[in-house]
Amino acid sequence: MQSDVIIVGGGSAGCVLAARLSEKPGRRVVLIDAGHSGGGMFARMPAGSYKLLNNPRADWMYGTEPDPSAAGRSFTWPAGRLLGGGSAINGLVYTRGARYDYDDWAANGCPGWSFDEIEPYFRRAEHFVGEQPGGLDVLGTNGPQRLSQFPEPLPVTQAFVEACWQAGLPRKPSYCDGDPEGAFHTIGTIADGERWSTARSYLEPAMDRPNLKVMSDSAVERVLMEDGSAVGVVIRRGGETTELLAPHIVLSAGTLMSPTILMRSGIGPAEHLSSLGIPVLADLPGVGSNLQEHNGSGLRRYVSAQTYNSAIRPIRLAGHFANYLFNRRGPLTSISVHAMAWAKSRPDVPSPDLIYSFLPISFGEGVYPGTPHKRHGVTFALNVAKPSSRGEIRLRDADPHSRPLIDHRLLSVEDLDLLVTGLDKLRHILGRPALAPMLQESIDPEFEQARGDELKTMLRAATGTGYHPVGTCRMGSDSGAVVDPSLRVHGLRGLYVADASIMPRITSGNTNGPTIAIAEKAADLIDATLA
Repeated sequence: MQSDVIIVGGGSAGCVLAARLSEKPGRRVVLIDAGHSGGGMFARMPAGSYKLLNNPRADWMYGTEPDPSAAGRSFTWPAGRLLGGGSAINGLVYTRGARYDYDDWAANGCPGWSFDEIEPYFRRAEHFVGEQPGGLDVLGTNGPQRLSQFPEPLPVTQAFVEACWQAGLPRKPSYCDGDPEGAFHTIGTIADGERWSTARSYLEPAMDRPNLKVMSDSAVERVLMEDGSAVGVVIRRGGETTELLAPHIVLSAGTLMSPTILMRSGIGPAEHLSSLGIPVLADLPGVGSNLQEHNGSGLRRYVSAQTYNSAIRPIRLAGHFANYLFNRRGPLTSISVHAMAWAKSRPDVPSPDLIYSFLPISFGEGVYPGTPHKRHGVTFALNVAKPSSRGEIRLRDADPHSRPLIDHRLLSVEDLDLLVTGLDKLRHILGRPALAPMLQESIDPEFEQARGDELKTMLRAATGTGYHPVGTCRMGSDSGAVVDPSLRVHGLRGLYVADASIMPRITSGNTNGPTIAIAEKAADLIDATLA
């Protein structure tokens, strides 16, 4: 099978690329994804993410190696197992990140990637529905990716935002302008009460194009290379392997699988590949390195105000389900995080390094999301915006069916100190008069009362991830980078990477929006090289 360009991975980035690169009728585009084509009703219902995460039908559920920085624990990292990838199962929160994130990329070997240079690609993607926050024209309104604010916030959500203001954080309705410091209600990848993944926003409108072929349930084992040029891929489908040929291959398989496919193809750290008996075609030591995640913790409280803990009780859930089916309203149209606050740990840091996310629900222990508490509860999540912790992706063996080895050190000493500072600031917020009267006892009293070394020990045993892995095919101009600023794999022809793995350093906040913008810019960069 011959085409002009093959895109490997139909996630947040791959769906964007397939739609954009197939806009020219004469160009033959193939999109290949290992997952299935759809997730049914729960993939359109915003609250359906709680049914899709940690569900092997919708989530690849990658396991990590034990992490000595996190008390030897192993984690399950989600990845969407259906078209749309993470955008089809995530918590739907939309952020752009901070100006500093992108200006830092540009200043460190990635010309063309400053905030002012990538901002037009955010706008090109965005289709904000309704009046924009603060009445300002910050977000795009003509793009494919539907966005809106959740129209039914609870009083306790507004109380959290006002408490942040009372604690000294700025009022910030338009947090996507590059300066997100402050407290605000969040924007989500929702519209008219439904989730809008990139599969729905970008890919579905393009599916009838005769020059676009989408192959789901098809796993790419490796890229075919000849004399330093990509010429195709080997896929496994229905137990059989097949070669698909094209002079341009774009890996958009995500932070975990894009480096895995490169290494299976003989592209990566030579010593590691040789130890597994894989012939080395290109010695690129940066492949799989630079793995980053938003580590985090938080506090949970019972409250006197209404939360979603009552909404999902069986006796009420049937009514909410009917309200969703017939009106597309109610709790089942909710995004996961209703409000956020971005703060600086110290006045001299260049950009907010602490991010608070407010969830109007609380869960018990166990596999996320766990069992909701029977009492009204809320969750105040805390993440380090720019963690210094790093990890790596490696192959377990030469078997193309094996899952990658994910070895991440979640908690550096610096990140641990930031979490301690962040919790101190969070306690101050919880004591402000707008919120304090609603708060009741702590769900985690020992943790909330801990200080000093005792708190650090407890954080190592309790800190989790933000579900935002990035960085394993780092963009840059130095010898450790995997792709150049045009997203071409260094030293090879016709091979590109375009997804969250190319981030040199993680963006502040949720990474789905930046991944979509990366794909929009990648479409232009790759389009310029195609015949």
